[in-house]
Amino acid sequence: MSTWPIPAQTRRCVAVYWAAWRNFRPELSLESLILLTSLFFSIFSNLSFWHRALPEPLAQWKFALSLFVVVTAVHAFLLGLVVNRWIAKPLLSLLLLVTSIAAYYMHAYGIYLNTDMMRNVLQTDGRESSELLSAGLALPIVSAMVANVMLWRVRIRQRRWTRALGIRVAFLCGLLLLGGAGALLSFQDLSSLMRNQREVRYLVTPANYLVSVSRVLLAGPPGVTPKPTSAGAALSAGRTSGAVSVRVVSVSEHAASAAQRTM
Repeated sequence: MSTWPIPAQTRRCVAVYWAAWRNFRPELSLESLILLTSLFFSIFSNLSFWHRALPEPLAQWKFALSLFVVVTAVHAFLLGLVVNRWIAKPLLSLLLLVTSIAAYYMHAYGIYLNTDMMRNVLQTDGRESSELLSAGLALPIVSAMVANVMLWRVRIRQRRWTRALGIRVAFLCGLLLLGGAGALLSFQDLSSLMRNQREVRYLVTPANYLVSVSRVLLAGPPGVTPKPTSAGAALSAGRTSGAVSVRVVSVSEHAASAAQRTM
């Protein structure tokens, strides 16, 4: 009786693919790695943004291309400001995981990751967090893990610091030019989107939660936040102010009527 029921041809194929995977260690420059990560964010982590900004993507192909270039350039520029070869893989791994989870919750619950939302997230306790866990979260986590495995197989090309600094400056300047060209490609549509749907910028991931968390942390120490106003309190305040306005208007009308009768 054979202890290895898998056919010999299948075993050879598996061995070949495993050997190819073990030898798969591409060497990339840090700038190429940053650009590839930004492309991953634009394609896989911004479905909510694309759905909201481009209701008819085929008819709006020029605007779609413009937005894609701008979003990719913005993320690559932000990463290019902070990523170096010592922290590149840990930082990008964390961003890939957190961004995949953030994109899932944005798409599943239709939320915007603005400053108020991130303040609420930072104040959420363990019980509330456990209530938000679901089976649908498995897919974005698995996709992030696959991306991280590919990331850690990459070998980062090493350069002298003087040459690396020059290349990084040129890279950032090129991204500014690329982002500007993308904006000019469909400037009227882009300006209209930012003017009429300002909240859509809070769907651009991961820039949305990175900027919002920074604002929350810079606004004050963790745990020291303004007391939130409930929706009921806001509605009560609105009703009270409306009642006062009605009374003032009524008194004014009665005074005007009395003056006319006197005259």
